[in-house]
Amino acid sequence: MIKPTKRDKNPTRKPLQAVLALSAVAALLVACGSSNSDLFPIPVIPAPKTALVAPELTVSCPITNSWIESLVTKGKAPAFNGAQFGAIGTYDYILAEASAKVNPNDPCAATIVDLKNSADASGMVNYKFDVVILTPSDAAKASGSLLYIVNNRTNTSALEGLNDGSGNDLFNNVAPVMPTTATGTVTTGLGAGSAYLMKQGMTVVL
Repeated sequence: MIKPTKRDKNPTRKPLQAVLALSAVAALLVACGSSNSDLFPIPVIPAPKTALVAPELTVSCPITNSWIESLVTKGKAPAFNGAQFGAIGTYDYILAEASAKVNPNDPCAATIVDLKNSADASGMVNYKFDVVILTPSDAAKASGSLLYIVNNRTNTSALEGLNDGSGNDLFNNVAPVMPTTATGTVTTGLGAGSAYLMKQGMTVVL
């Protein structure tokens, strides 16, 4: 979590604030993709079941010899159909592309089938992935805090749990319907849902 900073009401500094926010996201992603193998002990990897089936692991096996090389913005647009979130106002989503490398000789690389076959001439495997940044349209209204949600197969359970919405739906804002009786049924929200994070001015990275 990035510590809040003093808000700047000067509108001429908003582009700089956006650049700093993107830089913070890049730094956070780099930190999460560290090549520091001292963070985790090297586990014992069992042999693969077959040439196509990865080994079964009884303990976590994080690949640590991997890192982000660049983060490039691809586009920006209003999020959640331009819905207003109290005093914070509207939100934007920024789509960025991260370029990364992973060493196929990492002790845990065996958990990814055929990773070594994807190495380039330098012996490294290059890959890219999209990054979505949700942030207040008015940078001066941002809280200064950033929540990084590591998604799992596009599932963003933290966003859905805190907002009762959907991390896969950035274009709607339908609040959940709570039952008025004990036997009623909860209707799950869409998009920003209850918008708890948005109303706090939180910047969210998915």
